[in-house]
Amino acid sequence: MVSVRPPCAALLLLLAACAGQPPARPLPVPVLRYETLEGEGPGEVSLLFTLDAENPSGEAAELRITDWGASLNGRSLSRDGEAELRVGDQGAPQDGSLPALAAGETRSFPLRLNLNLEALLGEAAPETREGEAALDLELRYSYPGSGAPEAGALRIRLRREARFPLIREPRFSIRSIGVKRAELINTRFLVTISVDNPNAFPVALSAFSYELYNRGRFWAGGTMERVLDVPAASSAEAELALVMNFINMNRGLLDEIAALRQVDYRFTGTALVNTGFAFLPHFRWTYDSSGSTLVTE
Repeated sequence: MVSVRPPCAALLLLLAACAGQPPARPLPVPVLRYETLEGEGPGEVSLLFTLDAENPSGEAAELRITDWGASLNGRSLSRDGEAELRVGDQGAPQDGSLPALAAGETRSFPLRLNLNLEALLGEAAPETREGEAALDLELRYSYPGSGAPEAGALRIRLRREARFPLIREPRFSIRSIGVKRAELINTRFLVTISVDNPNAFPVALSAFSYELYNRGRFWAGGTMERVLDVPAASSAEAELALVMNFINMNRGLLDEIAALRQVDYRFTGTALVNTGFAFLPHFRWTYDSSGSTLVTE
């Protein structure tokens, strides 16, 4: 005869079989959030993230960033010069370890992804207006108090993307050099410059300093405030008034200018470029342009 156990007896046997197994450890759900953007210049930006790491288990957990990667507009970035990940203002330890989490603790870690955009700006088409960056993290949770921490280790992958406007430096050229020969020694020049703005937003040039050279010889220099505003994806011109003293200059240069012939030049200096963006409201632009132009009256 086959004996049949009542349902309650079967349940008791099942509970007895499971009594020696520890309850399943609750899984952590860390979150990677993008916060904001900071800029040092058109080619150097920092994306600020926050890693919210939780430990819902009843035992302490060790946390480690075992791997990370970054990409920009679909292009993987090298950790050697193109992308750098830092924890707060300090670099992460060599092994990627973070402070341990106590049982039930949640802690936030600020992450800074420093990007070098020089290569992208050089490769990207002029119409590329935005950068889309992505940060990938692999986190490892381990529990040293469990007796077999490696067996219970968890690896969790996180990804967060961020979009930001790309900022390019203006381009500069000299259109003409006009001569005002009212004086014999001090000759006044009107230099017409053209500034091309490749960005999708207007820029303003202020705190403009300049030096003008001919064949390695200094002609004149000076500073100006609020030189010009350049519309988005457009160009603008400005006229600079320079005074040159020819007492110690070569007579041949005077003859060239008197004959209104073409002269070689080198125009160099710096300007403060105002962008209107909070993450990079302005940056210092260093320009150095050489060429030749006709001298006009």
